[in-house]
Amino acid sequence: MFILSKTFNSVLLVGEGNFSFSFALLKQNVCLHPKNFYATCYESLQQCIVKYGETETSKNIQFIQDMGATVLDCIDATKLADLGLRKFELIIFQFPHTGRKASIKNNRDLLRNFFISAQSLLNGTNGFVVVTLCAGQGGTPADSVKREYCNTWKIVEMAAYANLILTKVQPFGSDAFSGYLPTGKRNAGNEFHTARAMSHVFRFAEDPPTLSPGWISISNGDSNVDLSSNLKARLVIMDRIPDTIPPYQFAMQIVQNLQQKQNISEIVLPGSDHKELCVSLQNAKSNVIGLQLPSLLKEITQDSFASAVCHALSFPLMKMSDIDSISSIQYDMLVATNNCDELLANFQAIFESYSNYQIELNIKPSAIPFKCLSDTSSLEILEQNSLCVNISSGKQAIIGQHCLLKLDHCNRNSTCLSIILLEIDKVMLSLNPSISSNAMWSLDEKTRKLLWHAFSQRDVYVPQSLFPPKYVHDISFWVRSGGKDHPKHPLTMDRLKSIIVQTADQSLSSVELLDEYNDGNCSSMCIRVTYQSCDFCLSRQNCSKLNDIVRKNISQVFNVILR
Repeated sequence: MFILSKTFNSVLLVGEGNFSFSFALLKQNVCLHPKNFYATCYESLQQCIVKYGETETSKNIQFIQDMGATVLDCIDATKLADLGLRKFELIIFQFPHTGRKASIKNNRDLLRNFFISAQSLLNGTNGFVVVTLCAGQGGTPADSVKREYCNTWKIVEMAAYANLILTKVQPFGSDAFSGYLPTGKRNAGNEFHTARAMSHVFRFAEDPPTLSPGWISISNGDSNVDLSSNLKARLVIMDRIPDTIPPYQFAMQIVQNLQQKQNISEIVLPGSDHKELCVSLQNAKSNVIGLQLPSLLKEITQDSFASAVCHALSFPLMKMSDIDSISSIQYDMLVATNNCDELLANFQAIFESYSNYQIELNIKPSAIPFKCLSDTSSLEILEQNSLCVNISSGKQAIIGQHCLLKLDHCNRNSTCLSIILLEIDKVMLSLNPSISSNAMWSLDEKTRKLLWHAFSQRDVYVPQSLFPPKYVHDISFWVRSGGKDHPKHPLTMDRLKSIIVQTADQSLSSVELLDEYNDGNCSSMCIRVTYQSCDFCLSRQNCSKLNDIVRKNISQVFNVILR
């Protein structure tokens, strides 16, 4: 149990009945300083004694006071800010309930208002709020008793109103608290059903960093429309802190391992100014070319690859990925060699050091053009393949591309060169399926550290925020026909997705087409946009504001009339 796993400097309990839980916690020294332990109830003490049993309640109150702790009555858990109390490391609400035959909505309101109230007394990011609910009430996947989500108290969603995220959820074992006798919503003889009850542990979410507005310019007929882009703003920050980004860290580990395995004494990498760079190094063992931009492949000469095994490593390039890709940002890495088998064997050994399974790499013919060679007409492309990984767990994935080309297509004896493009994000996801592509690029530093630790230690990644709420918004609109009066972008699903990704960024979970209508004279579309933030709190009202911005950007770019 989380409550018993550590000692807290200050503890506040709200909604006590017979005070038996406060009694149990003090008996087990949960609070380091009993003078900082506060036990409160909603009714007056006299009402509690009458309602929940005179003998048991009076005994517990006396014990709490004898320990030097404080007992307060007539305390409304939804108005804690009015009390003027100190800050607490732990705030507990056991089996909250509004009383009588209350509706689900009333109990959701109780939770929401309690979380907002408790926020004012929580000791920053070092504080925790613990709420225990009966089986099925919370509405999380951890509940052993499943209800329709609409029939639950939606505890995670209610906590989001107070910028609190769920960090743990575990079965509540009442047997672990000696002397605890839960009392029901009416009297001592009507206990809460504690069997399969769940304790939910919340903490403050880190505030997302302040983003300077990122602007993208969208062509709109004869003019441009400037849209605020959260994605571009995040790219600016990511570009400043590459060494804290897990895909970059993994790419650098690959470089270091290849240096050791291929006896390459130095790898030339470009600086942060993103200028084109192509440098040849001569040494006794190999020649190395450092590449930043794929267009520089045409600068490779046959003499550069005269030795037995040579590599050209590009600096991993952070870029926008395709709309249907795994993430809105990805890292690519280019490696060139005239001994592909040896390079693949080295990749395989490196990858296995980051996986709990055996790895097999192979190349398979592909009709997809090698995307980095569009401007290399001077090179003869002999083969284009997909780079695939087979894992002993049964998972298969495409993690990049391979092509075989001649450096000089006019020379029959020209050296053949293999170019491998590694999509670093996909490699990491295939090696450790527990990690998240969004978390790789999170603006939250702690999230990135947790993910990299899990990946590098071959461990299971556990996100900071468990079961973050999803909010679904349907957007429907009439589509105008084009013409001189409406010279905006023609609407396609890919373009529509692109605008939504640019706007919502990491708060976007999915976009799907629900309905499309066209009778020849007019047409309409309805799309479903699902929002979810895995790092920062996204409350329902903040999500509504974000959806309004998405709607506004759609109407600015496309010839549509929003419904």
